[in-house]
Amino acid sequence: CSEGEAVKQPAHRGLSRWGIIGLLTGISLYTYPAARLLPILLIVLAVYLLIFHRRVFMQNWVGMAVAMVLTAVLALPLGVAIAQGTSEAAVEGIGADARLAELAVPIHDLASGNPQTLLQYTWSTLGMFHATGDPEWLYNIPHRPVFNILGGLLFWCSVALSVLRWKQPRFFGLLAWLGLGLAPAFVSVPPASLSHTILILPIVYILPAIIFSELLARAPRIRLPGRVWLYGATAILLGLFLTTNSYRDLHDYFSVWPERGMVRFLYRGEYRDVAQYLNAHPDVREVGVASRLMGPWDRVALDVDLRNQETGIRLFNPERAIVIPAAQTDSSVVLIVPDSLVLHDQLANTVNRATSAAPSATGSFGLFTVGRPNDVGDLLPWSTVAVDQRFANGLALSSWGVSVAAPSVDGGMEDLTLTLYTEWEVWRALELPNVPLIANPPPPGVYSGPRLSVSVHLVTDDGTFVSGDDGLWVDPLTLRPGDRILQVHVLEIPDSLEAGTSIEIGLYDPMTGEQWETLGGDSSADRVLIPIEVDG
Repeated sequence: CSEGEAVKQPAHRGLSRWGIIGLLTGISLYTYPAARLLPILLIVLAVYLLIFHRRVFMQNWVGMAVAMVLTAVLALPLGVAIAQGTSEAAVEGIGADARLAELAVPIHDLASGNPQTLLQYTWSTLGMFHATGDPEWLYNIPHRPVFNILGGLLFWCSVALSVLRWKQPRFFGLLAWLGLGLAPAFVSVPPASLSHTILILPIVYILPAIIFSELLARAPRIRLPGRVWLYGATAILLGLFLTTNSYRDLHDYFSVWPERGMVRFLYRGEYRDVAQYLNAHPDVREVGVASRLMGPWDRVALDVDLRNQETGIRLFNPERAIVIPAAQTDSSVVLIVPDSLVLHDQLANTVNRATSAAPSATGSFGLFTVGRPNDVGDLLPWSTVAVDQRFANGLALSSWGVSVAAPSVDGGMEDLTLTLYTEWEVWRALELPNVPLIANPPPPGVYSGPRLSVSVHLVTDDGTFVSGDDGLWVDPLTLRPGDRILQVHVLEIPDSLEAGTSIEIGLYDPMTGEQWETLGGDSSADRVLIPIEVDG
């Protein structure tokens, strides 16, 4: 506001406005880390008015003090929790501050004597309005600027006008708001981030409008017919700005962006399609759903839209494993594979043999209706050896098979590839540690990996490690007793193996390294030995 406007305002009206500002500022601190800059903006404006507009400051200092005190009171619980680490998230190193430390790459580089990263991020962020944009798929088409060329020109002309008129409080306020709002993108990964610069969202669209306001304000001072020409030119320019940016934004945001595969992956769009299918087919009660991450967020995405929470969903990575769910009732058992994922060739053969109906494509995924044979080994496209080795946590190794690929020459070295196929069965409810819901990507220093894995190690008779391929490519938290798992492990081996070479198979917790013991025989055993013989 100007000095005249400040003098004309009743005192009670000014206090109420400042009270609302303080209330909203304090509440905003609980929404996103960038909001922490809003109290700084209030302080900057107060200092500016004190130095350059003493009269306006004297008219508003009580209101500004009320706003700052109210902000401080509302922020006090948050500040105490962060300072003392009393919240569960702070104790585990999870939260805004841990995330900020992880993203502040330019600051870490600057502290190490390398200012180049900070300069590059600053330049990229300043170009987000006209040249380049947020590099991630999460909120926009990557590297798409906020405005088109005309919008970017109007934006920067308004910024330049604000710089020339910085002695007017309203223009200085816009500049201070813009600078503070852009600062998080200068110093964090990625540059030009739409989420990190969310603080400037209102003024990004106010600034281009300043040019039109200035043109219309000058029109009454111009004689006819120049005034008519100015009104006409302003209307044409405004129409071009609104129509060209609206067409570009509406088309890109509602047509182009949501259909991209990465966007559907980030927002779990395929799993919403799966949930809608299951809602429409309540007879399908036991389901295996292919999942790239197999983590808690895929489960959450399905639970959000799934009406029947009794539907048993198992998650598996189709590139390395499949799950054949146990039929708890007479309902159908199906496997669902989203179009963005592909089954391993040999596992696809197994699925096709187990399918009681022709595979069908439904929406954005493939659907397989699976029978429950008494012996899954009969369905496998490779020869197997039946075993019955139970582990103490509830999993049992049922069978295994081995195939060895022909030698291939790579850079003059001959390598063999040994593929181990394992079949597992859940013989009782699994014993698993508590797995909390953790952000993805996780905060620094916080473990977010699996808590159960299969260890597959190729070793010589004296225990020397040759190669390994560990992993349980299903989500164990979704498994139920009676489920069967087929997995593929690939081991690199030398062109010849020593006599007595074998494969060790075990189960362990990747976080702690603790091994699960086998049941029966030697109670201290924690692995199954498979002898390997390779001719030549």
